[in-house]
Amino acid sequence: MPSSVSNVLSRIASFQSVPAGAAPFQAKFSAALQQRGATIAAARVAEASQNVLADATGVGTADSTSVLGTTALGGSAPTDAPTGSSDVAAAAPDGNWRARLPAAGLPYADLIEETAARHGLQPEFLAAALWTESSFNPSVVSEAGAIGLGQLMPATAAWLGVDPWNPAQNMEGAATYYRNLIDRFSGDESLGVASYFAGPGAVGRAGAIPTSRAQNYVDKVLGRRDFLLGVRPTAP
Repeated sequence: MPSSVSNVLSRIASFQSVPAGAAPFQAKFSAALQQRGATIAAARVAEASQNVLADATGVGTADSTSVLGTTALGGSAPTDAPTGSSDVAAAAPDGNWRARLPAAGLPYADLIEETAARHGLQPEFLAAALWTESSFNPSVVSEAGAIGLGQLMPATAAWLGVDPWNPAQNMEGAATYYRNLIDRFSGDESLGVASYFAGPGAVGRAGAIPTSRAQNYVDKVLGRRDFLLGVRPTAP
């Protein structure tokens, strides 16, 4: 038998022999493949989530003109609505924001306050955001598949590690995402709100609120916040 063939057979035999107490090579290989598959799957979920965060699509919005939403705002932006975080810097909340909530929002008032405090947000701001996204309907689903109070897309909810069908977790995800976006744009609530609607990628590329539809959305959220604060007489 040629020596080259003998060498190959010898090598195969050495691979096939299993020392006492050692796991068979096939078992090790199968475990490695499973681990590799799990790693790839996790990477794909992360990639999909990052695409959601980076694209100019924002989250789904049941009460907006977002490309992921279902219902147009209609009309023009309110002319007296503040559009920046500094617009109400001198206005202290009067503590009556709960009394100004629509009836559907009242059951969530305590949870809004707790969640907002945990993320360094005004309860009036978080309430206004949820009001605009879903009208406080925890089971609403947009045509694009955005779910619940904060209208989280499934990939965004997965990235945030929350169950979008659970109202408390959905609110937690929305607050976490808002905190992330506002911090990303140096504390500018207007750009944070625009990013929630249009996507941080679009806002970052524009360096401003990117579209008139996004501006309408920003005006509505911040106008409702100011109504809840008591510094605006009516809600947009």
